Amino acid sequence: MARLIYVCAAYRGDISKNRELAKKYSKTVYECGHLPLTVHLFLDDVFGMNDAQHREEIMKICCQYVLLCDELWIFRGVDGKESEGMKHEIEYAKSIGKKVKYVGEDLLGWIKE
Repeated sequence: MARLIYVCAAYRGDISKNRELAKKYSKTVYECGHLPLTVHLFLDDVFGMNDAQHREEIMKICCQYVLLCDELWIFRGVDGKESEGMKHEIEYAKSIGKKVKYVGEDLLGWIKE
């Protein structure tokens, strides 16, 4: 049965590039037989992810989506780093006992437990 996977990836910085990467990451999750949930692809349209006024509220919303998912998969992207938002999501997922996986940069489904 397909699992609901929270796609944890950077958004800030080069937003256009990071949106395209998030779409690729979502496709990778789907190709692994699961259902991707990539919240920053739609939350930006609603709130504006770079809006400091809404940042705390957005992070709370993200955590609620993490709660709904079966697992959180981390895609570090080109620079190999985790953004502050990603770190928050990862810490929250671990604190509630969610399975957290680090996904290789090759986007071929290689997963490091």
